[in-house]
Amino acid sequence: MSLAQPIPPRVIAVPRVVFADRTYWGLRSPDATADARHSSRLRMPQMPRGAFYTHTTAARLLGIPLPSRLATEKRLHVTMAAPDRHPHTRTVVGHGLMMHRTEIVEIDRTRVTTPERTWCDLGGILTLPELVAAGDFLVHWQDPLTSIPRLACAIEDLPNRRHVRILRAAILYLSDRSDSVPESMLRVILAVGGFPSPVVTRVVSDGYGEFIAHTDFLIEELSLVLHYRSADVRSEVEDPWGEFPPDSGDLAHPLAMELDADDLRDPRGLIDRIWHYVRTRGTPR
Repeated sequence: MSLAQPIPPRVIAVPRVVFADRTYWGLRSPDATADARHSSRLRMPQMPRGAFYTHTTAARLLGIPLPSRLATEKRLHVTMAAPDRHPHTRTVVGHGLMMHRTEIVEIDRTRVTTPERTWCDLGGILTLPELVAAGDFLVHWQDPLTSIPRLACAIEDLPNRRHVRILRAAILYLSDRSDSVPESMLRVILAVGGFPSPVVTRVVSDGYGEFIAHTDFLIEELSLVLHYRSADVRSEVEDPWGEFPPDSGDLAHPLAMELDADDLRDPRGLIDRIWHYVRTRGTPR
C-alpha cells in the first residue's frame, strides 16, 4: 500500500461542549496505568540484575494506548542489554537488545525503556494506524511524554534497522492535537486512501459532563461526514452539525456514514467502502 502525503486536519470544537481529560485515550486512565505499574514493580525483585521492561509491557507502564489484541496480554516483556538475553518462560517474553543506558529510565522503582525507545520497539508489533495513535498519545500537547523531533532522532539512532521504514512513515502522520485512538487511526486511513483533508469535530462530553465520545470527520470536497461513535454512545446524542452547520451551501445535507471500531480493524476494506459510498451516494455495503 503506497503512502499518501499526511493530512494536516483542521480541528474545531462543537459549541457548548466540555472536553474530557486525557482518559478519553482509554489506557491512560489512572487506574489502568497504576495497576500495570503495581504488578510490574512486584516482579522487579525476581528479575536478573540489569533487566528492564520493554515492548507492550513498557507501553502499558507508560500508559500508551494499545489495540485490544495486545492490551490484555498477560506475559511480560523483559529485556537485557545485548549480548545478554533474558530467557523465555511461561510468563515472560525474553529479549536481548542493543540498548544505550540513556534509553532506560525508572518509573516508580521499575526499570523501563524511555517513551522514545518504547515507541520504536512497537514498530515491529503495531500497524501503521496503531503506531501513529501511540505516537499521537506520546506527543499530545496537553501532557506530552516526548516530542516529534525526539521520536525522529530515536528512529535514526536505532541500532536495529528492521522497523525503520514503518517508523519513518508513522512520524510523518503524528499530530499533537489528536484526542483519541480512533481519531488518530482514521486520520491515517484517510490519508493512505487518498481522501482530501478533513475537518475534525469532537464531542467528548455533553454540557453536564457526561461521557459521549463522538467524533466527526467532515470532508468538505466530497460533502461527506464520517461519524465515529464509541460502542456505548447514546443514540439520542444530537448531531453537532444540526444546529451549527459548516459554512458551506453544498453541505446543507451532507452524505453521512457511521463508523465504529470494527471499521478501523480493516483499513483497506474501509477505504474501499468509503469510496464506494461516495461514488454511489448510497448505503454502504
